[in-house]
Amino acid sequence: MVNFESNDSSGYAITNFGGNSTAVVTDAPAGGSVGSVSALKVTTAGEGWAGTTFIEKSVKASLISAGNMAVKANIYSPVAGAAIMMKIESVEHPSQVVEVTRTSVAGWKTYSFDFTVGGNISALDYPKASIFFDFFGAKTSNPWYIDDIAFNGAAGAALATPATPVVPVLVDFESVSGYTLTDFGWNGSSVVTDAPAGGSVGSASALRIVSPGECWGGTTFLSSSNSLIATGSSLVKANIYSPDAGKVIKLKLENSANGDLNKEVDVTSVAGWNTYSFNFVGFDSAVSYNKASLFTNFTCGGGSKNENPFFVDDVSFLGAVGAALGGGSVDPVPFTGNATLRLAGIDATNSVLLQGDADYWVSQGWIRAGSTFRTKLVPVGSTQQLTYAVTDSSNGSPLANTTVTLVLGKAYANSTAKLHVGAAVAGGAGTECWCGNSQATVTGVTNSQGLVTFNVVSDDVPAAAADYPGTNLAVAPSGAHLFSQITAFVNSWTQDSVDVVDFNFYKPATAVVIPQVTTRVNGLTSANSVAGSTEGWAQYYAAGLQYFERGLEVGSTTNLSYTVTANGAPY
Repeated sequence: MVNFESNDSSGYAITNFGGNSTAVVTDAPAGGSVGSVSALKVTTAGEGWAGTTFIEKSVKASLISAGNMAVKANIYSPVAGAAIMMKIESVEHPSQVVEVTRTSVAGWKTYSFDFTVGGNISALDYPKASIFFDFFGAKTSNPWYIDDIAFNGAAGAALATPATPVVPVLVDFESVSGYTLTDFGWNGSSVVTDAPAGGSVGSASALRIVSPGECWGGTTFLSSSNSLIATGSSLVKANIYSPDAGKVIKLKLENSANGDLNKEVDVTSVAGWNTYSFNFVGFDSAVSYNKASLFTNFTCGGGSKNENPFFVDDVSFLGAVGAALGGGSVDPVPFTGNATLRLAGIDATNSVLLQGDADYWVSQGWIRAGSTFRTKLVPVGSTQQLTYAVTDSSNGSPLANTTVTLVLGKAYANSTAKLHVGAAVAGGAGTECWCGNSQATVTGVTNSQGLVTFNVVSDDVPAAAADYPGTNLAVAPSGAHLFSQITAFVNSWTQDSVDVVDFNFYKPATAVVIPQVTTRVNGLTSANSVAGSTEGWAQYYAAGLQYFERGLEVGSTTNLSYTVTANGAPY
């Protein structure tokens, strides 16, 4: 048994080849071997045949024997569909080799490598074992983990119940990547399309930061509902252009509710574009680090400020894969098959499944089989981050670099809420016709893992929403029904299996309710005035605008009186 613990007596010894790198670590992802403290972390960014020899016994100490030809191992894979090959071989007879390959699933799994098939097993002279992760696949820097490798009938530890899957977060400053900019200390930031050449491949936009003010001047660029680091995913990467070498670049992660709970990591700049790694190893796993701020040219420890701009792109959290540096553009890849789009983070714990409705829609041919329908209560005025995992329905493989269309106020739903995503605005009640048109759409492009994220902003006021529901988010609150039906597709919702969700908005418990105030001029009607047209400019005012024109005698005095109400009552 090889378990990489401090009392491991197997005699394991690590030899990497082909560009692999390994380390015995104590922060493997949750869900690994029960009772395990350590595991072997393997990074496979090299050759297609890169591997790791992890044990080599004496010449005749075979790792398999008659009746015990299967080798089991607990393995964490960062991706699904990759090849995992285990190889056992003779030292005395180098041509005596047996290889068995398995296909990975994402996360932890116990794999069995049965060496009764293939190769020359008659001599049972196999003292050497090697593992090859993502064998001849698209190598990435996302780590693999292996633990409890059991030979000759040994019993390895069972796997623990896995934690909730970690959803990678990539901020690439395109229209749907979820950023929100807040500058402090006289920083100035903006998203631009003219960053210096050599930046992220396929990027249209980047964040430009000028920091001429306080030594601690910085920019908060992301606030999330979940922690941006996790056990096994403490590394944050970013593509950054520095105008000068030797500048301190600081990344700070903190809890949005308590800024005293924070952790900072510094790197030193080189001139031009570079991919920087900020390792938050040693963070407090009990803290949700859900807010991220960047300090370019941090000078509180020394140095001088100037107005030379920095540029930032592809900030990668929780194992997300950002674009490589090198500039240029990569157009999205057209996909004409059947796609499956699943919402991450909206499940039985925070929403209500109405599968009967979805099945009826399927029976009518309105959406494709495999689609779901949920309702979720969310606070009015909030920003909801929607992340879709997009796969090929035929084989489950992620669809990378694929255009996804988000639909706000889906056709025929009669949605009443006001929402926006970037420049796309859904106008709410009265803006939807019953002609098959949705209120608004916006597109995004999936990353290399088939993920795309949209930030949906609620633009209504508390007075328009239902009452605060308390802690019971499975029962619709009383009061106004303010909602929007939202979905996403690659080709269409009749060709793709989609997740449809109704966001039902409620007043937060702390909301200060602003009344709907209406002011009307007394005595002006269409009988004594011209009711003027508001076409073309009414959208700049609240609903219910009226406009009148009336001729008056020059030099006269006109008394204007108004009636003011709040929610229909005198104000």
